[in-house]
Amino acid sequence: MVYHSNESKEQFSSFDRFRGYNKSSLNPVENIHIEYNILILLPHIRDPQNYKIEIDIHSRAALINRATKQIGPGGMLFRILANQTGEIKISYVDYNVSLNFMIAIEQWFQGLRLEKESVSLRLLKKHSHHFSFLFKYISVSAFLLMNYNFVLPRFNTESIRDFMGYAIFIFGFAYVLGGCAAKIGDFVEQSVDSINPLSFVSLNRGDDKLATETRQQNRGGSISAIVGVAVAVVVNVFSSYIASYLGIK
Repeated sequence: MVYHSNESKEQFSSFDRFRGYNKSSLNPVENIHIEYNILILLPHIRDPQNYKIEIDIHSRAALINRATKQIGPGGMLFRILANQTGEIKISYVDYNVSLNFMIAIEQWFQGLRLEKESVSLRLLKKHSHHFSFLFKYISVSAFLLMNYNFVLPRFNTESIRDFMGYAIFIFGFAYVLGGCAAKIGDFVEQSVDSINPLSFVSLNRGDDKLATETRQQNRGGSISAIVGVAVAVVVNVFSSYIASYLGIK
């Protein structure tokens, strides 16, 4: 059974019938469900035993695409499903026989062409929820440290009024800087999280088109993340210039 992104499905009773599948369809495949019912007559056993094998092959690209269009729990459900590329269920009588089936199916999965996922990207996505916190407090800490080094030495002979004026400006600027840095961190987090391993089912034109869109989306996410980091650097350099300027002035 083939499930498409437009919530339609096609059922085929055999692989011969499946060869007539419409490859020109523009609706990407979300899942392929394969079901086997096998009767096996084992040695020294009079009656044949029934084994039911169910294999689901998910298109992560199609599920992630559906998740981005869903709002609320529906989107979360599709994101959870998108974490798996396949699922196997075997209803068995004899464990050893079912284990042989499982090994054969897993070897078939392992023989598929794989696209390597960057180790650094996996690490960034694992800790991306900390970006907002890190960007905010690193920027504020750097700004306050620059003020401590450049501005504070000026007040050996200055009046308390001037000191309070500078203090209000510095901490107010630090508060605004922290908010801006947190927003930049959120932007970088979303950009990194939008980069997904390219995993899809290739049956029709819609699948190929979705694969191309996913590659472009990943490229755009990488560029956005780099731009976000660059903006954060510029903001920190600007805040450092403000601190040094106050110190010189």
